[in-house]
Amino acid sequence: MNIGHLYDIRPAVHFAARASAGAGNAWGPRRIPDCQLFYVIAGEATLQLGPDQFKIKAGECAFYGPDSPHILKTDAPTQYYSLHFGWDEPTPVPLHPAYGIRNVPDSELARLPEPVHLTVDGYGELTLPHHMAIGGMEPVMSSIVSEYQAPQPQPLLLRARMMELLSSIVGQLVNREATMHVSKIEAALRAMREHPGNAWSVAELAQLCGYHPSYFTKLFYQEVKTNPKQYLIAERIRQAKQSLLRGEKLDEIANRLGYTSIHYFSSNFKKETGLSPSEYRQQGRADSGTLGTQPD
Repeated sequence: MNIGHLYDIRPAVHFAARASAGAGNAWGPRRIPDCQLFYVIAGEATLQLGPDQFKIKAGECAFYGPDSPHILKTDAPTQYYSLHFGWDEPTPVPLHPAYGIRNVPDSELARLPEPVHLTVDGYGELTLPHHMAIGGMEPVMSSIVSEYQAPQPQPLLLRARMMELLSSIVGQLVNREATMHVSKIEAALRAMREHPGNAWSVAELAQLCGYHPSYFTKLFYQEVKTNPKQYLIAERIRQAKQSLLRGEKLDEIANRLGYTSIHYFSSNFKKETGLSPSEYRQQGRADSGTLGTQPD
């Protein structure tokens, strides 16, 4: 499963709970319709994912996607967080996974699980591991569960907190492998992220990295699969989306992101997204309504 670029994902929380189970409690063999993070707070669990087995101890997490036959079993009395989510959903409103969970025969456990890949700036393609220990997960997962179980949960807030959790996971995984994969264009990427309003030229960006412009352009495309101009436009649009959902004024957004007028900003935004800034803001408000009744 190729998720695409980390900056482009629109995660949606489908289910979130903190729960406990006695020793020997098992889920599966089964397949789920989305992705799941299973984090052990205390106790121990075993994940059989295809032909592989992973011991999930306190402070560790299991991760798997939709085409991954598995059995999850608690080996001792266990407290845990369970999050079901989609990586890129048009609406942040949760879609409970219960109706999409399918029991499968034991024979399917011989199948290899589907790997999940996504692209990360300054790194390239990252394959998410099925078993990991990531610092700081518990407070964010707790906040997701609290919001999901609130009397009137806010889907956009759930999306924002899920994005925070996924970004933290990806960031820590990338940092661990930094010694094996160091971006040659990180200085340019950071400059465009931190100062998107600048009219960056290829020569200026190349100088930041210490390369000739033609060689820099080649390296840039190899790492992020686009050219510097399109990357800068995409970064401006990404930051504009966040600002619109925060309720900032159009002229303030346009000025900060380097547009010479609101008209130019609006035209460019609609070209890239298919919506005017006002339409995008209104759509975000409409999506943040109440969840409605969910099945148990």
